[in-house]
Amino acid sequence: MAGRINPGHYHLPLPFNNRDLNKDAIKKKLDDIESDLEARKGRTEDFAILNIIGLLKYRLERYKEAEKDFRAILSQDSCNLNALANMQFLLKKVYRKEEGGIFQSKLNAYLSESTEDSIRMKARCLAEQAYAYACDMHTDNAGRERYTESSDIFQKALDLGGDLIDAAEIDIWKFCMAKNAHKLFDKFTYGEDYP
Repeated sequence: MAGRINPGHYHLPLPFNNRDLNKDAIKKKLDDIESDLEARKGRTEDFAILNIIGLLKYRLERYKEAEKDFRAILSQDSCNLNALANMQFLLKKVYRKEEGGIFQSKLNAYLSESTEDSIRMKARCLAEQAYAYACDMHTDNAGRERYTESSDIFQKALDLGGDLIDAAEIDIWKFCMAKNAHKLFDKFTYGEDYP
């Protein structure tokens, strides 16, 4: 499982990565997710949310702000795999390729490790991506699939991290999975149609 980790949010098949997505939809999502960050300050989801915020700002061509968000994560967690990947992507896109290469080298070094710390990093990487799947809903009509994919990725993170992840963090991941299940259930229709 660990060999299939692909850090970063810029490559995920989500609406915020669609180049044709209306900028107003991105601004609306950015407003929503910034409110989420305020409500969840100091909790496990901070970095997951900041990674998404940074990428949304990148999509709005607010490159300096996006860089600031990724650096804010790395100042607190220098081995956050998603922030490292998102940062190298941003820097290469704004023609700071040499600096982007430094972040890519750090990322490659962490990905090649197989220590307990590296397993935790990889599990968190997956959990942050699962969070992105669950929060990127109102920009298209693929909600049911996204909630399922999110829960599947959270489960992969739980399987990978196992006992190496703190109970409080596991509880947040499981809570997110429960929210996904609740939202999926709310989307069921009743009557003659049983999707």
